[in-house]
Amino acid sequence: MDEEEKETSVSRSESASMSVSQSASVSTSESASTSASESASTSVSTSVSESASLSQSASQSASTSESMSDTLNVVSESSVPAVEEPTQPAEPPHKDLFGSVQGTVMYKFFGEWKKARWQPPYPTPSTLEPYIWQAGDEMWQVANHFHVPLDWLLTCNRISFGRRDQVKPGRAIVPTYTPNNADWYIKHGY
Repeated sequence: MDEEEKETSVSRSESASMSVSQSASVSTSESASTSASESASTSVSTSVSESASLSQSASQSASTSESMSDTLNVVSESSVPAVEEPTQPAEPPHKDLFGSVQGTVMYKFFGEWKKARWQPPYPTPSTLEPYIWQAGDEMWQVANHFHVPLDWLLTCNRISFGRRDQVKPGRAIVPTYTPNNADWYIKHGY
């Protein structure tokens, strides 16, 4: 029965080889045993001391690698100057304009800011839903549908006054203004 307890204590000490405090108590309890158990305790204490030295070297290498990585992080953070990305001014909203818009309306054309031809205040339509043109519709009726002037509706949809009757069925007619370079070339007439 004593031999079974010794074997159990030896196996316990081997399983707990990672802890230095447990290995010290196991080797102390083993040294008080008989001469037969002394050889077992020697082998156990040898394996425990080897595992302790391995764990110490592993912890030293881990601490060394941590300190090196900390050093690298400090060096990399201090040596790299903070680069601020150039911030572009926020583009003014220039799509689907209606009603009272503050400021001058600008739009971008090939990277160049241009002033829109038609400036606020704009008419406020009764609805923002596009109207789908059907055969037999008249532009003035669509303008009445949105409660905006006929000229405004033609301007928003880039339709010349003389060609307002040539709109094809299925086209969406919108009551909101989106500035574009084409505004400078629309002719009100033929």
